[in-house]
Amino acid sequence: MTNFTNWLTENFTYITNGIADWFSDHFLNIIITIIIGILIAKIGAKILHVIVHLFVRAAHSHDWSKKDIHKRSCTLSALAAAIWKCLVIVITLITVSESIFPAVSFSALVASLGVVGVAIGFGSQTLVRDFLSGIFIITENQYRVGDIIELNGNSTGKVERLGARSTTIRDLEGNIHFVPNGAINRVINKTMGYSNCHFDIRISYDSDIKEAMKIINRVGQKLAKDPEWEKKITDPPRVERVSDFTGPNVTISIIGGTVPSEQWNVASEMRIRLISELKKHEIKV
Repeated sequence: MTNFTNWLTENFTYITNGIADWFSDHFLNIIITIIIGILIAKIGAKILHVIVHLFVRAAHSHDWSKKDIHKRSCTLSALAAAIWKCLVIVITLITVSESIFPAVSFSALVASLGVVGVAIGFGSQTLVRDFLSGIFIITENQYRVGDIIELNGNSTGKVERLGARSTTIRDLEGNIHFVPNGAINRVINKTMGYSNCHFDIRISYDSDIKEAMKIINRVGQKLAKDPEWEKKITDPPRVERVSDFTGPNVTISIIGGTVPSEQWNVASEMRIRLISELKKHEIKV
């Protein structure tokens, strides 16, 4: 211990000078490299968002709604930004590492690790499957961020994040579901392109069925012309058919077209108006 203390005392000036020289030669370059990397990552992500949005809008401006275009562009731009940031981080780390250890060729080291990466990939088949499934989901446009979907028949909610490895959805109770993309084998997208509000009402068998059907169609037409709802409805709610009659009740099915994600709101408003209107005509629901 005494020998080490003596050595440290004798060489203290040399060590501090060496550290000071290293900082003067490398520290500023490292900080500048990191700052430039952060700026490139952020600016590049914003540029990619604009480019992707313009590309999606140009490719689908005639057959997609503005909401569909927005969802698709957000999903693709998020994936592009993630890949871009990972690439910038890797390049920045290599540049910084070569500044700290100039005698080591990190570019060659990273290239040689590619073989190791392939070997690890074979041992991580689940991870590879999740990644490839995520790429196919995004490229095939099965669903987008903001869509309401049902996965595998047991998880339903709004897509909050669509990554290359997993999908995150939030259900009506606010619960978050993390679903690996490789485990997804059935998808029901409830908000792509257009939606239908579809529900049944049961009225008393003793009521005037034809009058009730006229009232339903009239209420649907009036709702579709309401300034608050006309932009949300593409086809006025109307009677689809008398679908069943059981005991004292007759079941009438109602259907109408809406823009994506508005089917539940339109169905709710239609029910509220029907209750009031049918009650006026003494038709028992």
